[in-house]
Amino acid sequence: MLGDDDHAPFVVNGEIITEEQAWEGSSIPESFIVYNQNTGQGANAELQAHGILRGEGIIEAPDRFGIGNYFDVSIPSWEPSNSVGDSGYSIWWNERTVGNGQSFTVNTFYGLAVPPTIEDPTLANEAIIGQAATAMLAQANMAPQNVLQLLQ
Repeated sequence: MLGDDDHAPFVVNGEIITEEQAWEGSSIPESFIVYNQNTGQGANAELQAHGILRGEGIIEAPDRFGIGNYFDVSIPSWEPSNSVGDSGYSIWWNERTVGNGQSFTVNTFYGLAVPPTIEDPTLANEAIIGQAATAMLAQANMAPQNVLQLLQ
C-alpha cells in the first residue's frame, strides 16, 4: 500500500512485479520502487517510494527480500505462490546467536522518492519540507507570516 493505493505496484530492476517473488543472497536487488497508480504510472507517478536494500549506507544487507500480498509476506515461513494483490514487502536476516551484552546492527532505507515534477533533484528536500510546512500550516490554521514571526 502506498497512499490510497492498496495494490501499489513494485518495480525491481526496471520490471513491474506481478507475481509474488523472493530474492536471496546476492540476487537481492540493490533497490526497488513502489508507486501509487492513482497518481500516475511508473516513473511518472506523483507518489513514489524508494527502498534501498544493498549498497552505500547499508550496514548489512538482508539475507532475503520478498514482495507479495501484504498479509502473506509478513509470515516468516512465506513462500511466493500468488499474484501480487494487496501489495507489501518483507526483509529477513538469518538467525544468529547474540551473546550476553553483545549486539548487532542492520538497516535499510525506505521513503518517498523524488517526485518527477521536481526538475532539479537537489531541491527535493526544500520541496518536501515546503509541502510538509504548508500542510502543517493548514492544520494549525496559521498564515506563513505568523510562522516567520515565530522563527525570528
